[in-house]
Amino acid sequence: MIFSSPEFIFAFVPVVFLVAFLVRKLVSNTAVLLIWLTMSSLFFYGFWKADYLPIIVVSILANWLLGRWILSAGNRNRVPLFIGIILNLLAIGYYKYFDFFVSNVNAVAGTEFSEMGLLLPLGISFFTFQQIAYLVDTSRGLVGRTGILEYAFFVSFFPQLIAGPIVHHRHILPAVRQGESFGFKSEEILKGLHAFGIGFVKKVVFADMFAVAASSVFDAADAGQAISTHDAMLGAVSYTFQIYFDFSGYTDMAIGLGHMFGVKLPKNFDSPYKSLGIIEFWRRWHVTLSEFLRDYLYIPLGGNRKGMPRRYFNLITTMFLGGLWHGASWTFVVWGVAHGLLLMINHTIRRLVPRPDGRVALMFFRLGSWLVTFAAINLTWVSFRATTWSGMWEMYRAIFGFGGASASTSFAFDPREMSYPIPYHQHLPESVLFWPWLVVLVGLLICVMMPNTWQLTERYEIRRGRYRLLANLATVCLFVLGSWFILYLQNRITEFIYFNF
Repeated sequence: MIFSSPEFIFAFVPVVFLVAFLVRKLVSNTAVLLIWLTMSSLFFYGFWKADYLPIIVVSILANWLLGRWILSAGNRNRVPLFIGIILNLLAIGYYKYFDFFVSNVNAVAGTEFSEMGLLLPLGISFFTFQQIAYLVDTSRGLVGRTGILEYAFFVSFFPQLIAGPIVHHRHILPAVRQGESFGFKSEEILKGLHAFGIGFVKKVVFADMFAVAASSVFDAADAGQAISTHDAMLGAVSYTFQIYFDFSGYTDMAIGLGHMFGVKLPKNFDSPYKSLGIIEFWRRWHVTLSEFLRDYLYIPLGGNRKGMPRRYFNLITTMFLGGLWHGASWTFVVWGVAHGLLLMINHTIRRLVPRPDGRVALMFFRLGSWLVTFAAINLTWVSFRATTWSGMWEMYRAIFGFGGASASTSFAFDPREMSYPIPYHQHLPESVLFWPWLVVLVGLLICVMMPNTWQLTERYEIRRGRYRLLANLATVCLFVLGSWFILYLQNRITEFIYFNF
């Protein structure tokens, strides 16, 4: 049951929302509402696979008890915090990295230890980081005593449970305690519907469209086929747009659902492909992960307080672990280390190269900065998407002109392979129908030239807090279009990329 599926949109959300709305209006005790939303969220989680449910329930109970232990022990006693962090890391390490560790030991030592074939519990990377942050901040005296209902809701709230945003306790717990959440205000509900609709279109229309070309090329490379330079470049840039529309679409839908229930989740994307440097990119891309890595890893390592060499070491270490957080694969490590090196280069350039004076010079400087940054992001996504070491190197060889295949369109984008049909596509000229770079250009224009979801949403607000008529019409149109897609695609719904992490 994913956000773009019929059962989620037409069954789960309406039932959960209607009951929550009635409980809020008829029952003054917030505990009843927290119980309903927590049970609904756990049902949503267990719907994927019932075997996952005990894992998150035990994790919630254990970390809540650890938080109380940390509070009672005081901030001088670090033993409870140490135990809590170790237990959380052991849990994620067992499910996510055990087989990876065994396979590498076998490869290096020539042993034949058996892998366990463990299935990765959904969202474990997200709710583990979320709870580690809670324990650390509890030890710092930043979190007071939290009831089990508040804590269980904070961890399990279904919009953010599977793939984030990584919700910090400051985003939810104070608002719940002070009665600021669950307002069910009409303007917030409409804002949520608007964001959900935009996110839905991002996923179903754009992300799944770019996935056709990206998957064709990368799957061929991972299978050992020779890739032409044309196809490698097409596959790489297609994945660049696929992952953005997929992940930001999910985040828009999650935050939109939060608004509908009166819960403000943190924004996770801010037009990252408009960035003029890798430093800026990480302030715009997966913002909640960037903040977690900064606050709970980079700064505790020393941050930038102990000289330039130590700062660079901290950057590489942080991004190495950030890459490994995404998955148990050396290709993710390559991606993380590459971004660490790019951050080092960006910091060095900022320190040594002054910004040019003059309007024209500054314009060309900004354009050059954007081109270099966007090209670097495209190249690093190759290692992120490739599932094998050989596939990654084949893609890089082809991109830089050393591919083993001649130019072809064997993997080129074909609208007939999209998860939805273009009306009257049979009447389009072949020069348009089979020109994949036109689609890439559309994606580029949307990502670079257009406002993002939250800029669009804010434009629909009036100072008095009411929505313009245009916002209502846009929301209705988005959902009419979205409903048509869902009814047509009942057997073609695809998972979000970050569900794998």
